[in-house]
Amino acid sequence: MRLFIGLMFASLLGSQPANFNLGQLDTILEESVSSVNRGVSLTLVVDGQTVYRKSFGLYETDRVVRIASASKWLAAATILAVVDEGKLTLNDRADRYVRQLDAEKGAITLRQLLSHTSGLVPDASCLFSTSMSLAACVDEITAEPLLFAPGTRFYYGNTSLQVAARMAEVAAGKPWATLFQEKLATPLEFRCTRVDGVGSLANPAVANGVVSCASDYSNFLAMIAGAGLYKTRRVLTAGSIKEMTRDQTGGVPIQQTLYRPFASLDPNLPLMRYGLGVWREQTDAVGNALEVSSQGAFGFSPWVDFPRHLTGVLSVESSQDAIMGTYLELKRAIRAAIPVWSQRPVLPTNAASYTFEALAPGSIIALFGNAITRAEPKTLRLTSPTQVARELDGLRVLFDGVPAPLIYSDWSQISTVVPYEMEGRTTVTVQVEQNGEPGPRSVIGIADGSPALFTVGAAGRGQAAAVNEDGTYNTAASAVPRGSIIILFATGLGVTTPRVATGEVPTAAAQTATPVRVSIGGLDSQVLYAGVSPGSIAGLYQLNVRVPPQVSPGSAVPVSVQAGTGRSTAVVTIAVR
Repeated sequence: MRLFIGLMFASLLGSQPANFNLGQLDTILEESVSSVNRGVSLTLVVDGQTVYRKSFGLYETDRVVRIASASKWLAAATILAVVDEGKLTLNDRADRYVRQLDAEKGAITLRQLLSHTSGLVPDASCLFSTSMSLAACVDEITAEPLLFAPGTRFYYGNTSLQVAARMAEVAAGKPWATLFQEKLATPLEFRCTRVDGVGSLANPAVANGVVSCASDYSNFLAMIAGAGLYKTRRVLTAGSIKEMTRDQTGGVPIQQTLYRPFASLDPNLPLMRYGLGVWREQTDAVGNALEVSSQGAFGFSPWVDFPRHLTGVLSVESSQDAIMGTYLELKRAIRAAIPVWSQRPVLPTNAASYTFEALAPGSIIALFGNAITRAEPKTLRLTSPTQVARELDGLRVLFDGVPAPLIYSDWSQISTVVPYEMEGRTTVTVQVEQNGEPGPRSVIGIADGSPALFTVGAAGRGQAAAVNEDGTYNTAASAVPRGSIIILFATGLGVTTPRVATGEVPTAAAQTATPVRVSIGGLDSQVLYAGVSPGSIAGLYQLNVRVPPQVSPGSAVPVSVQAGTGRSTAVVTIAVR
């Protein structure tokens, strides 16, 4: 298998992720500079690949700024991490953790605190006090009369997050700053985010006092988009992410919302519902969140677009009034330029020739497209010494529902093998799937043979990846003698006899069931063996061919292969002396 891996990885070195056409965003952001302080930056990440990262005006892309109410999202996530540990539940009453509460205030739940339905006053002067503790601030907040009975109204504010944070402190037995560091900052590799941007470490303004930068917040959003996973670390459970994005207001009347002043820009804005620390900007017909966000009063605007596998951070330190029109215009332009994941084009090609054609069962193929899977490269894994895995970290490629063995994946390419089960079909649907979510799809034709030779340059043409009879690699400096044997490597030669299983790493020879012919220098050549290459994944075929004694020597003698009705079309050569 070592040669095969070398060949495949050589073919991947030239794979560079293409970007979407986002030029319109430059114009929108340039026009916004005159209405904001200093400038603005935008960072967009699609499936782990940064597709846009620019700043305009006198502004650094990773400028550390006050994020105001974007702090609420971070706070909710920190608290949910404590919930995940089993030290809290969303239905826990406040009086279990906060002292001296009357019966009505004591019955306020953590869920109501995080969803602004608690009835507590929205703001208090103690939020910015540097001389008291979080516990003392909470005592001051809860001493105020309720605005309404808990759970009967939605009233957007800040104090409820202070009380929720105190509940987490008591439940975990650690101060808020320590919880934030352990649950978010360390696993998410924060480098510029501080909870005491406003207030103090002893009494941070939990709901609106954090300072951060686009890179740190993008890491946080990657975790949200990844259903609680950041890289390989589990930060929150998938269940907590689902709870966070679910409508937690229960349909109660909206008494106060951040978006009432912007009804003229979009009449739906004041109607937005709230989850736990997040606004539900877009929802589907049954109420599932499609986009969630947590804008701040100074304009800092982070969001996740789940169908597009996209996260965005619009960083600015001005005002929400100044940036709101730009924010909405950017969203419209981004949705137009970046298709939802399931609708992104994907092009299946022969992995040796990179031609788009009907493919034989057992063909190694490359699927190309923009953001067709996650950016982190993943390579072939074995589920047993003789079987290649058909799933890589939740990624699958299905051919008419049959999962295929996976060789490699990155943001713009997936290498896989057409399952042998596709024999006899005329067309099949190829679909990418991630964690059960159906993604990009394409239809390909099925042929009895679609031969192509692997090449050294991995460009689908040029010098063949070949081994001379003496074991040396075939090159212009190490040409194969006429009349001797050369070993070529191909794909697309179809099923074998005896049959090998899809994804198998055969340990013994198995010849192709379809007749194979090889031409070298325009002359028919004797094929001594055409079949699987033992030790390599089924789909990589080995051709042991005698070079015709009468062929004209040269450093670039053309070679072609025919299998069944298919014939290689790319100009592939070997060196002959």
